Amino acid sequence: MGDLSGTRRDVLRRGAAAIGVATLAGNAGCMGLLGGGSYSSWLPEPGTIGDSDHYRFTKLNMQGLAEDEDELADETDFEGFEDTWAPADVDWDDVSMLLRFEGVSVVQADFETEDIVDDFEDEDYDEEEEYEGYKLLFGPKERSMAAVGDDTLVLAGMSYRGVEDPQDAVEDVIDTENGDEDRYEDDSDDFDEMIDELGDGDIVIGSTMEPADETVDERGQFENQVAEGRVLEVPAVVLARVNPVLHDVDVDDVEDWVDASQDNGGDFEDWDDVEVSESGRTVVVEAIADTDDI
Repeated sequence: MGDLSGTRRDVLRRGAAAIGVATLAGNAGCMGLLGGGSYSSWLPEPGTIGDSDHYRFTKLNMQGLAEDEDELADETDFEGFEDTWAPADVDWDDVSMLLRFEGVSVVQADFETEDIVDDFEDEDYDEEEEYEGYKLLFGPKERSMAAVGDDTLVLAGMSYRGVEDPQDAVEDVIDTENGDEDRYEDDSDDFDEMIDELGDGDIVIGSTMEPADETVDERGQFENQVAEGRVLEVPAVVLARVNPVLHDVDVDDVEDWVDASQDNGGDFEDWDDVEVSESGRTVVVEAIADTDDI
């Protein structure tokens, strides 16, 4: 395996992330993610929304992607993400952060609050009381809720997944960002270590999980694996696997998986300069690819 030139952070600063929408959805569990940015302050501890002990999140800096849109594959289409925050009239390339988890979306962009409130009211959303500086609007039949704040939307039960109580979900997420509820990173040392190692990026996906019982090379699963994450930037990627005991990481297993993937048409077939390293109890895989090949 070749060595990446420069430090990991130097590599990641080379450009904006690039990955097709279908690839993002289809490979979310395959390659790992990136964390540690301001988005983590919005992520409540598991069980706050729903009853799962673990959950996956996806974060995109769509403004950054738009700046390097010419580098993306021709079939890449991010306009479909606008359905996530519809009926709010916000263009995808104005969104500096789209964060999705557990039926909730957090959208940050430059907009006029009253204009967005009007957009929702035009589609039969009913304005309720304010909460922590946000205007709350219930959707039809109270199955969804939009909270409109200064350049921020917090949405629950819309577009991609329902929630049992959209108002509670929205308020819990706002409280989490304000520091009034425990965060994922406070609740889980594994999650905290994963995002600390990975930092931030234009596309970030990650989750924790119950410790894996065995290594399954073809699935990229490793014994005692308790978290995985991925960050994508043009033209670099970082993958991390976090194990539950300090230094209990079998780097050889990860290297074997990467080698097999490159040789047999797997996830790393089109990646160059692949490097596997150990950091504490985290294994990090770094690589570079032409964005047209992703």
